[in-house]
Amino acid sequence: MKILIPNATSPKNIGDQAQLLSLLSIIKHARPKSHVVIQSFDPETQAKQIHLPTMRLLASWLLFTDTKLVNRALRCAILCIQLVFPQLTIDKTLTNILAAYKNADAIIFVGNGYLRARKGITQSIFLLSQLVPFFVARRSGKPVIIAPMGFGPFAYRWQAALVAQLLSFPCLLFIRERISLRLARKFGLLHARLGPDHGLLLPSRKHGKNPRKSQAVVGVTLRNWYPPNVQQRLEASVASALVSFAQKTGLSIQPIVQVHAPKHGDIDLSVSRRLTRLMMGHGVRVRKPIILRSPDHAQKIYARCALLVGMRMHANILAATQTTPFVAIAYEHKTLGITQTIKMGRYCVQGDLVTTSNLTRLLYALYQNRKDIRASLDRRLTSMKIKEYAHWMRILGTI
Repeated sequence: MKILIPNATSPKNIGDQAQLLSLLSIIKHARPKSHVVIQSFDPETQAKQIHLPTMRLLASWLLFTDTKLVNRALRCAILCIQLVFPQLTIDKTLTNILAAYKNADAIIFVGNGYLRARKGITQSIFLLSQLVPFFVARRSGKPVIIAPMGFGPFAYRWQAALVAQLLSFPCLLFIRERISLRLARKFGLLHARLGPDHGLLLPSRKHGKNPRKSQAVVGVTLRNWYPPNVQQRLEASVASALVSFAQKTGLSIQPIVQVHAPKHGDIDLSVSRRLTRLMMGHGVRVRKPIILRSPDHAQKIYARCALLVGMRMHANILAATQTTPFVAIAYEHKTLGITQTIKMGRYCVQGDLVTTSNLTRLLYALYQNRKDIRASLDRRLTSMKIKEYAHWMRILGTI
């Protein structure tokens, strides 16, 4: 069987890569003899990591072959022509990308959080580019499976309506948390089903000894998201809460860079450096920021943490796979939805509502209940993995 995964992003995004690795593991178990082709934003790096045939992603070809507006418009026109007249070859790269859809026996979209958009023309253009692979898959007539995705938030109603209209065709559509699922069904996607984020299905790393005994640290991941005044207040509150907590518990503080891709607007390293400067000089040990290289490396680092303060959603997810208790800082509804899925909703706080006092209070509650939380995470995720692997084995066994 030939399987196409047409929407992998870049290995630099640890959360997206975690979901891809889980999906590939599921496929390997269910269809061990299948031939898998990946389309990715970063095909060269991706091919080195997963050792599978990898080519350029359709959205990447549309937007980033070059960024001049006139050339982007020209590529859109070429795409339309080649879709209507598939026998034509105007652009060889595009022809190869479209041929992968034609040659596949099944098309499986890896889960991610890109069915969303903020205000602005640039955001709307990016959303439209993300929808093109779904449109091509829909036209292909092949079986289509959409692994657990986020849905929203959207800045405008028309964006949600467009996404829903495009996905309203016979396919297996999974939404990764209940808040997104309610929104998807509100816009008519009644065939959508609930399924956990595939990052939660990654296996736990095996350790010969408890790494937390030698690494008494509280980890922290932050991202740049809010307007400057709100972002500055958030960083100051997080720094103050962590310093106060570390002073009383004796833990050191480990800033962690989950995603650093300045080309795509993710500047986590800069945020971590700002946070580090805010925490220096207060009588606590603040470690040098660690840049995560892969999901496996991320799990290793999160396993060393006694606790985590995570703004990156998949930082919390990967920490959960290591049974590391976390306080989640939510900047979109996906974070609250997923923390509720694993019964950690009480330890989730909206990013623009973070204060020193409420974050400190959550950290102490987390620290006091850490043994029970670890046991709960272990129990829930073990059960979830068994259930979901069996579920996906049945799904892939029928195509």
